[in-house]
Amino acid sequence: MFPMTDATELPFRLKSARGGHIWDDDGNKYIDLTSGWNVVNAGWNCAEIRDEWSRCLSTMTFRPSWCTDDYFERLKDMFGAFVPGYVVIPGCSGGDGIDNALKVARLVTGRPGVISFAASYHGSNTGAALAGGIAASHLDPLDLERHRVLMPAPGSSRLTDIEDLIRKAEDAGAIVFETVLTNGGCYVVPAEFLSLISRLAEELGILLICDEVGTGINRTGSLLSCQRRAIKPDIVVCGKALTNGLYPLSLCLVSADLTRFLEPEAFASTFAGAPAGSAAALATLRYHTDRELGALAKQAAAELEKRLLDNISGLGFATGLHGEGLELALHLNWAHGRDAGITPSHLLRRLRKRGLFATLSPGDCHLMLTPPLNSELANLLTAADLIAEVIAV
Repeated sequence: MFPMTDATELPFRLKSARGGHIWDDDGNKYIDLTSGWNVVNAGWNCAEIRDEWSRCLSTMTFRPSWCTDDYFERLKDMFGAFVPGYVVIPGCSGGDGIDNALKVARLVTGRPGVISFAASYHGSNTGAALAGGIAASHLDPLDLERHRVLMPAPGSSRLTDIEDLIRKAEDAGAIVFETVLTNGGCYVVPAEFLSLISRLAEELGILLICDEVGTGINRTGSLLSCQRRAIKPDIVVCGKALTNGLYPLSLCLVSADLTRFLEPEAFASTFAGAPAGSAAALATLRYHTDRELGALAKQAAAELEKRLLDNISGLGFATGLHGEGLELALHLNWAHGRDAGITPSHLLRRLRKRGLFATLSPGDCHLMLTPPLNSELANLLTAADLIAEVIAV
């Protein structure tokens, strides 16, 4: 996704990128704190992944959607080992994956309604937008409210109130959730909330769809963030970092016991699961496994969080730090910032002048801190110090 912030400025022009750094047209070098919004988890322009992928491309890049190929079959086998008990439906984007998940939910339950949560974002496709909770003008014509039941953000209301709302959503066939609200400021969803929706979904015959497009592929310390939580989704959607930016690919992982309701082949589309995408995912996942990027992310996050919390103590512009692994967000007090003459655009420009490439969450409430997982720790700690200097106003 493109971060929907109010920071009005010309698009930033990238010239090149490598590892944990990017360069602009003028040759300025920046420490990257975005991973391109959680895409290049294994670092920008990773030579090992790119070279392995390039070797695969010499045999075949495309195949008809009614066929299969060795790369896609190997990718299915790999995910079967990582996440047992699920069937793979490929797509070309995270939004595709959410759309496919909602189609499955309608086929299984016979109910079209979708329970979504404020501060969540799942893509701009029609179905994915139905599952989201962030306002955007281009979604207004879609008349989403007809089949969407929008709930308060997890942790913002009493569980009893949320339970009442879910029980009243009689046509709901799906609950779409995240374990960390990426676009909502990286709030970690409370265990009690996950327990509630798990219990109600089983009781009411609603399917649980976990969106791992932003949190997956070791961003929070494990391949999928839901693997670290006490919940077992019926459907899991991953994308973005799955191919480290080499080729558009998403996967909708459907619990195997639901396949009696559908034919996965019926979800085929022209480029979904093409050899080029599957080969990119295989190379990416091998790199993550060989380099143990999940463990690396947890180790780096512990050091980075400690430095950030020490640095922002007593600062009026920063009100807290939330997240898990290297899925972090610094919460900003804009009343304080604007009193000091700082706007969102000014903040991003000041950070770039200090050699940091960063972005804000939708609504500009949070400074996102989602660097490549293999960024050098020294660079991340330097970034934490420079952020503190910029917001010490």
